[in-house]
Amino acid sequence: MREPLQLLLVEDDLLIADAIENELNRAGFQVGAVAHTAEEAMVFLENNRFDLALIDINLDPLSAGDGVAVAQALLLTQPIPFIYLTGVTISTDPATFERAKMTRPAAFLNKPFRTDELIGQIELAVSNYNPGELPPPPEPEEPVYLPIRNGFSRVGQMEIFYLEAARNFTTVYLTREAAERIMTPNGGQAVVVTGNLSYVNRYLSPRLFYRLDKSLVINLKHIDRVEKEQIWVGGRTVAIKEGARKELLKRLPVIRTR
Repeated sequence: MREPLQLLLVEDDLLIADAIENELNRAGFQVGAVAHTAEEAMVFLENNRFDLALIDINLDPLSAGDGVAVAQALLLTQPIPFIYLTGVTISTDPATFERAKMTRPAAFLNKPFRTDELIGQIELAVSNYNPGELPPPPEPEEPVYLPIRNGFSRVGQMEIFYLEAARNFTTVYLTREAAERIMTPNGGQAVVVTGNLSYVNRYLSPRLFYRLDKSLVINLKHIDRVEKEQIWVGGRTVAIKEGARKELLKRLPVIRTR
């Protein structure tokens, strides 16, 4: 007898997530994990193995990325078939659809969908899955272009230490080398970008970046030290709000004392 398929469900609407999980469990599948944000999805992908993922394209704006960013991270972490769930039609959001097509999903399902339709698509996705047909993994450091003076300058994502909210603006803290190369204003290591933190954060990889709270996003690869109330990122100390440390440590390969 075949072991039940282990599924990852990425859905930010709690009621919809519960309904899908219950229906799939009744159908004989095993929902191994339910993620409500891109950050949670990354934790599960790094620590568990799945046979298929169901990914909501339009995740909460406070998440570290939309469903396409989660799929891109999935292709880097553990290539498996996945299905996009969306409440937005292709015609109303063509830009997201074009990005999604590049990840070659097994299917797109528009909400609301019937349970038998979802189950059929899952069976087809697993049956037709061929790793050799997957697109090449996206570059883990796909650059972004920051507005500098009268143009836009390329910055690698590993050249960003962290981002901080300032109302309708976002301050991006860079490595010294990146700041010197793109000639930041006043010769500093920070660039102020028009747009709130949620907007800017959607351009960044959830594999690299973690939203610590509403006002701070950090590059996990640049964390030098974690303490109870502060962390060191790129030579700078950043205060941590109560409760944030525990969640942050889940994203780091911490060797704990016995």
